[in-house]
Amino acid sequence: MEQHGKSRRPLDVSQEKRKPADGPGIRELSLLNAVAEAVGRSLNQEEVLRAALEKIVELEEVRSAYVLLKDLEEGGMKIVGDEAAAGRGATPTAVEAEILQEGVPRCYPDVSHAPELTPIPIPAGAGSFLIIPLPGTVGIAGVLGVFSRLPTRFDEAAVRLFTAVGHHLTRALTNAALYTSLRRQLSQTQTLSPIRAPAVAAPVRDQGMWGIIKRFLETMQVDRCAITLAAPGETTAHLIAGYDQSKENPWVQGIYLSLDRYPEIRRVLETRQPLVVPDVAAEPVLSDIRDLLLSLPIRSMLVVPLIKQNQGIGVVSLSSRGPARAFTRDEIEFCQTLANQAALAIEKSTLFQEIQERANKLQALIHLTKLMTASLNLHEVYDFAVKAAAEFLEVPGVWLLVADDEAREVKVEASHGLQEFAGLIGDRIPYTSGVVGRIMERGEPQYIADVRQESRWPSKRFLDQAGIISFAGIPLLSEGRVLGVLAIFTRQRRLFSPDERALMSALASQAAIAVANARAYQQIQRYASTVAELYEAATQVSGSLDLDETLQKIARGAAASTDAASSTIILFDEWGEITHVVDWEVGEIEVRKSGVSRQVWETCRPVVLPDFGAVPAGTVNPRLLALGRRAAVCLPLQVRERVRGVMWVHYNEPRRVAEEDLHLLASFANQAAIAIENARLFAETRRLANTDALTGLYNHRYFYHLLDAEMKRARRYGRALSLIMIDIDHFKQYNDRYGHLAGDEALRCLAQVLRKNSRRVDSAARYGGEEFAIILPETELSQAAVQAERMRTAAVEQPWPEGHLTISAGAAALTSTMSKVEDLVREADRALYQAKAAGRNQVCLSPPHSP
Repeated sequence: MEQHGKSRRPLDVSQEKRKPADGPGIRELSLLNAVAEAVGRSLNQEEVLRAALEKIVELEEVRSAYVLLKDLEEGGMKIVGDEAAAGRGATPTAVEAEILQEGVPRCYPDVSHAPELTPIPIPAGAGSFLIIPLPGTVGIAGVLGVFSRLPTRFDEAAVRLFTAVGHHLTRALTNAALYTSLRRQLSQTQTLSPIRAPAVAAPVRDQGMWGIIKRFLETMQVDRCAITLAAPGETTAHLIAGYDQSKENPWVQGIYLSLDRYPEIRRVLETRQPLVVPDVAAEPVLSDIRDLLLSLPIRSMLVVPLIKQNQGIGVVSLSSRGPARAFTRDEIEFCQTLANQAALAIEKSTLFQEIQERANKLQALIHLTKLMTASLNLHEVYDFAVKAAAEFLEVPGVWLLVADDEAREVKVEASHGLQEFAGLIGDRIPYTSGVVGRIMERGEPQYIADVRQESRWPSKRFLDQAGIISFAGIPLLSEGRVLGVLAIFTRQRRLFSPDERALMSALASQAAIAVANARAYQQIQRYASTVAELYEAATQVSGSLDLDETLQKIARGAAASTDAASSTIILFDEWGEITHVVDWEVGEIEVRKSGVSRQVWETCRPVVLPDFGAVPAGTVNPRLLALGRRAAVCLPLQVRERVRGVMWVHYNEPRRVAEEDLHLLASFANQAAIAIENARLFAETRRLANTDALTGLYNHRYFYHLLDAEMKRARRYGRALSLIMIDIDHFKQYNDRYGHLAGDEALRCLAQVLRKNSRRVDSAARYGGEEFAIILPETELSQAAVQAERMRTAAVEQPWPEGHLTISAGAAALTSTMSKVEDLVREADRALYQAKAAGRNQVCLSPPHSP
């Protein structure tokens, strides 16, 4: 090794000439596999880096290690390592910059004679320093720095080992980045953001398996290797990847095996223990297939289980043709380590595929909705619907059959694929004709695995010449009417999975909405100015997800777009009780439970009152008469099969409402109903996200959100704030004695006690388990004590589902020394434990100035 003054030159590992090195041993491979397995357990970049560094530092010759990496999300560089590495900052030193530029490993045998390393914090007791480039998708993504405990510790084998570690680390970071990207896409898709998902792909399962099989073959020196999956209790297994060196085409995949013919696989799946067969001729487990194995020829076998969450999901099978071979303990352990990696790879691949498939389905629905709802041209809507269904479901043909109620038949209005066979089935199909007629009459989807067995199909010639085997027909439902049928054809037997059926129903639902909208637009084109006003109002309504704001916009839009003097929106619950009343230019109005509104809600039919003077006394609300209103229309607000409420528009003069005007109002009412349903679902989703499913109180996460907001408000305005923590006494024994169902009912009972004994401004939450919390704004500690005692007494008097229960409570008030919400929770919790320590069934207060 050359020297230059007192500085020892670094070794350029890629350029220095060396004698050929021996292949890696089992110990080195085991160390490498330990690192690979550690980084494979997570899809979080930070966790991947720390797991890799922990395994590297566990090696006895390593003093410390760090990673300097390009931060693709934030830009710049980031560093992960011990405190010394983190404290130096993420700016690359001159040495690191050279490695990033050249991509060549470099070794410094003695750090004490390498002044160029001075900017890098060298840990005490370090001897040698090895720096490895981490390859990225484009160029070098970062570097891995490793310090040894003694000088000249890194030989060529160590350099190869840590280079391989770097490659494993890079692959894991790439997978983590892909996972993060897919999760971001899914989140955006679920919130219906109109974006186009970037073209990224999850790791391909088979590619990962090829790499693991190659390592098995090279390390274990065997002739055959196969990875096979099988669920517990199944009689068949799926060979997902395999290699047989005796075949001209050695790679195999996608083969299904009967476990009756593979007893070694069944044995390992049942025992979840490796099966070692030094000599096939002497193994009793293989007695039924011994002659077959020897004829292949296979002499020795090793089968290790694939285990996921303590459950066998498959096996890795190795076999040799040569003389009988006794696999060593190190070899078996090494194979099991590789099998564990394969199981992790399968798990990650499945997770990626599920996320990507769901994101794709949601994205497809969003794309379809945008295309169809963007057009009010019926033929464009038809074409979008059939094209989207055919491409997404990957079927040869999709037709859209549109109903003509007057003629009692459906007409093929659009098709994607199989157009050349359309004449065989006819342009028009009567409602009474077989499958299509059943769909039109019942309004229910039909799924037929083999349509050739369907006796009432309109045309057998169509089935024979087009080669159709399976059929799915989905009704297009709008306002309780069947507008048509989305007909899906396949040339292979297909049962259609529940996910596919749900997707087809969603496609048909979107198509039905689009068709209904387009039809309404065509019918009212001569009322262009009115349509424009209604569209403007509907757009404003759909732009809000707040229910009260949405109702106000609907009331205002209904009146403004129809030259009405005022309007009223009334919502009912499923039992017919009035839940919301919102008006425009009416003022306070008393809504009766019976009358026209109730009639429209029950019948789902609009009612026109062209002249208040011509209707029986008591029909019209006195408030409307006092305002000088003379006519009105009441329409149902219906979403699918359910009427959510009614919409009134009032006029100052008697008015005969033409059918076209009624259609316009009904169209607006449909849009309004959808907006109301969206706002209601949004409110319900937000409520479910913030509440505990069992008790209906706020959950742990939302409790902290509320407490933080109340603390900030109390500090801003100098107001008091108290917190009560409550715990059910001896609740575990109660559960053990009466069972968890009784325990759940007890939790619900206590939640009801807390609600009854809390003010409207208070916020009750289930903190966790049998612990509850109540936030009391503008409440001194003494007042909190009174309220806590009232709750404790109510709990004593409460009739419990089984036996008897009491509660303990601790209360604390916000003080100037508390800077975080956790400080107030800690004080209330401390008082609670004092109450429990003092004998339970009592209330304790935190001292006003607790530390």
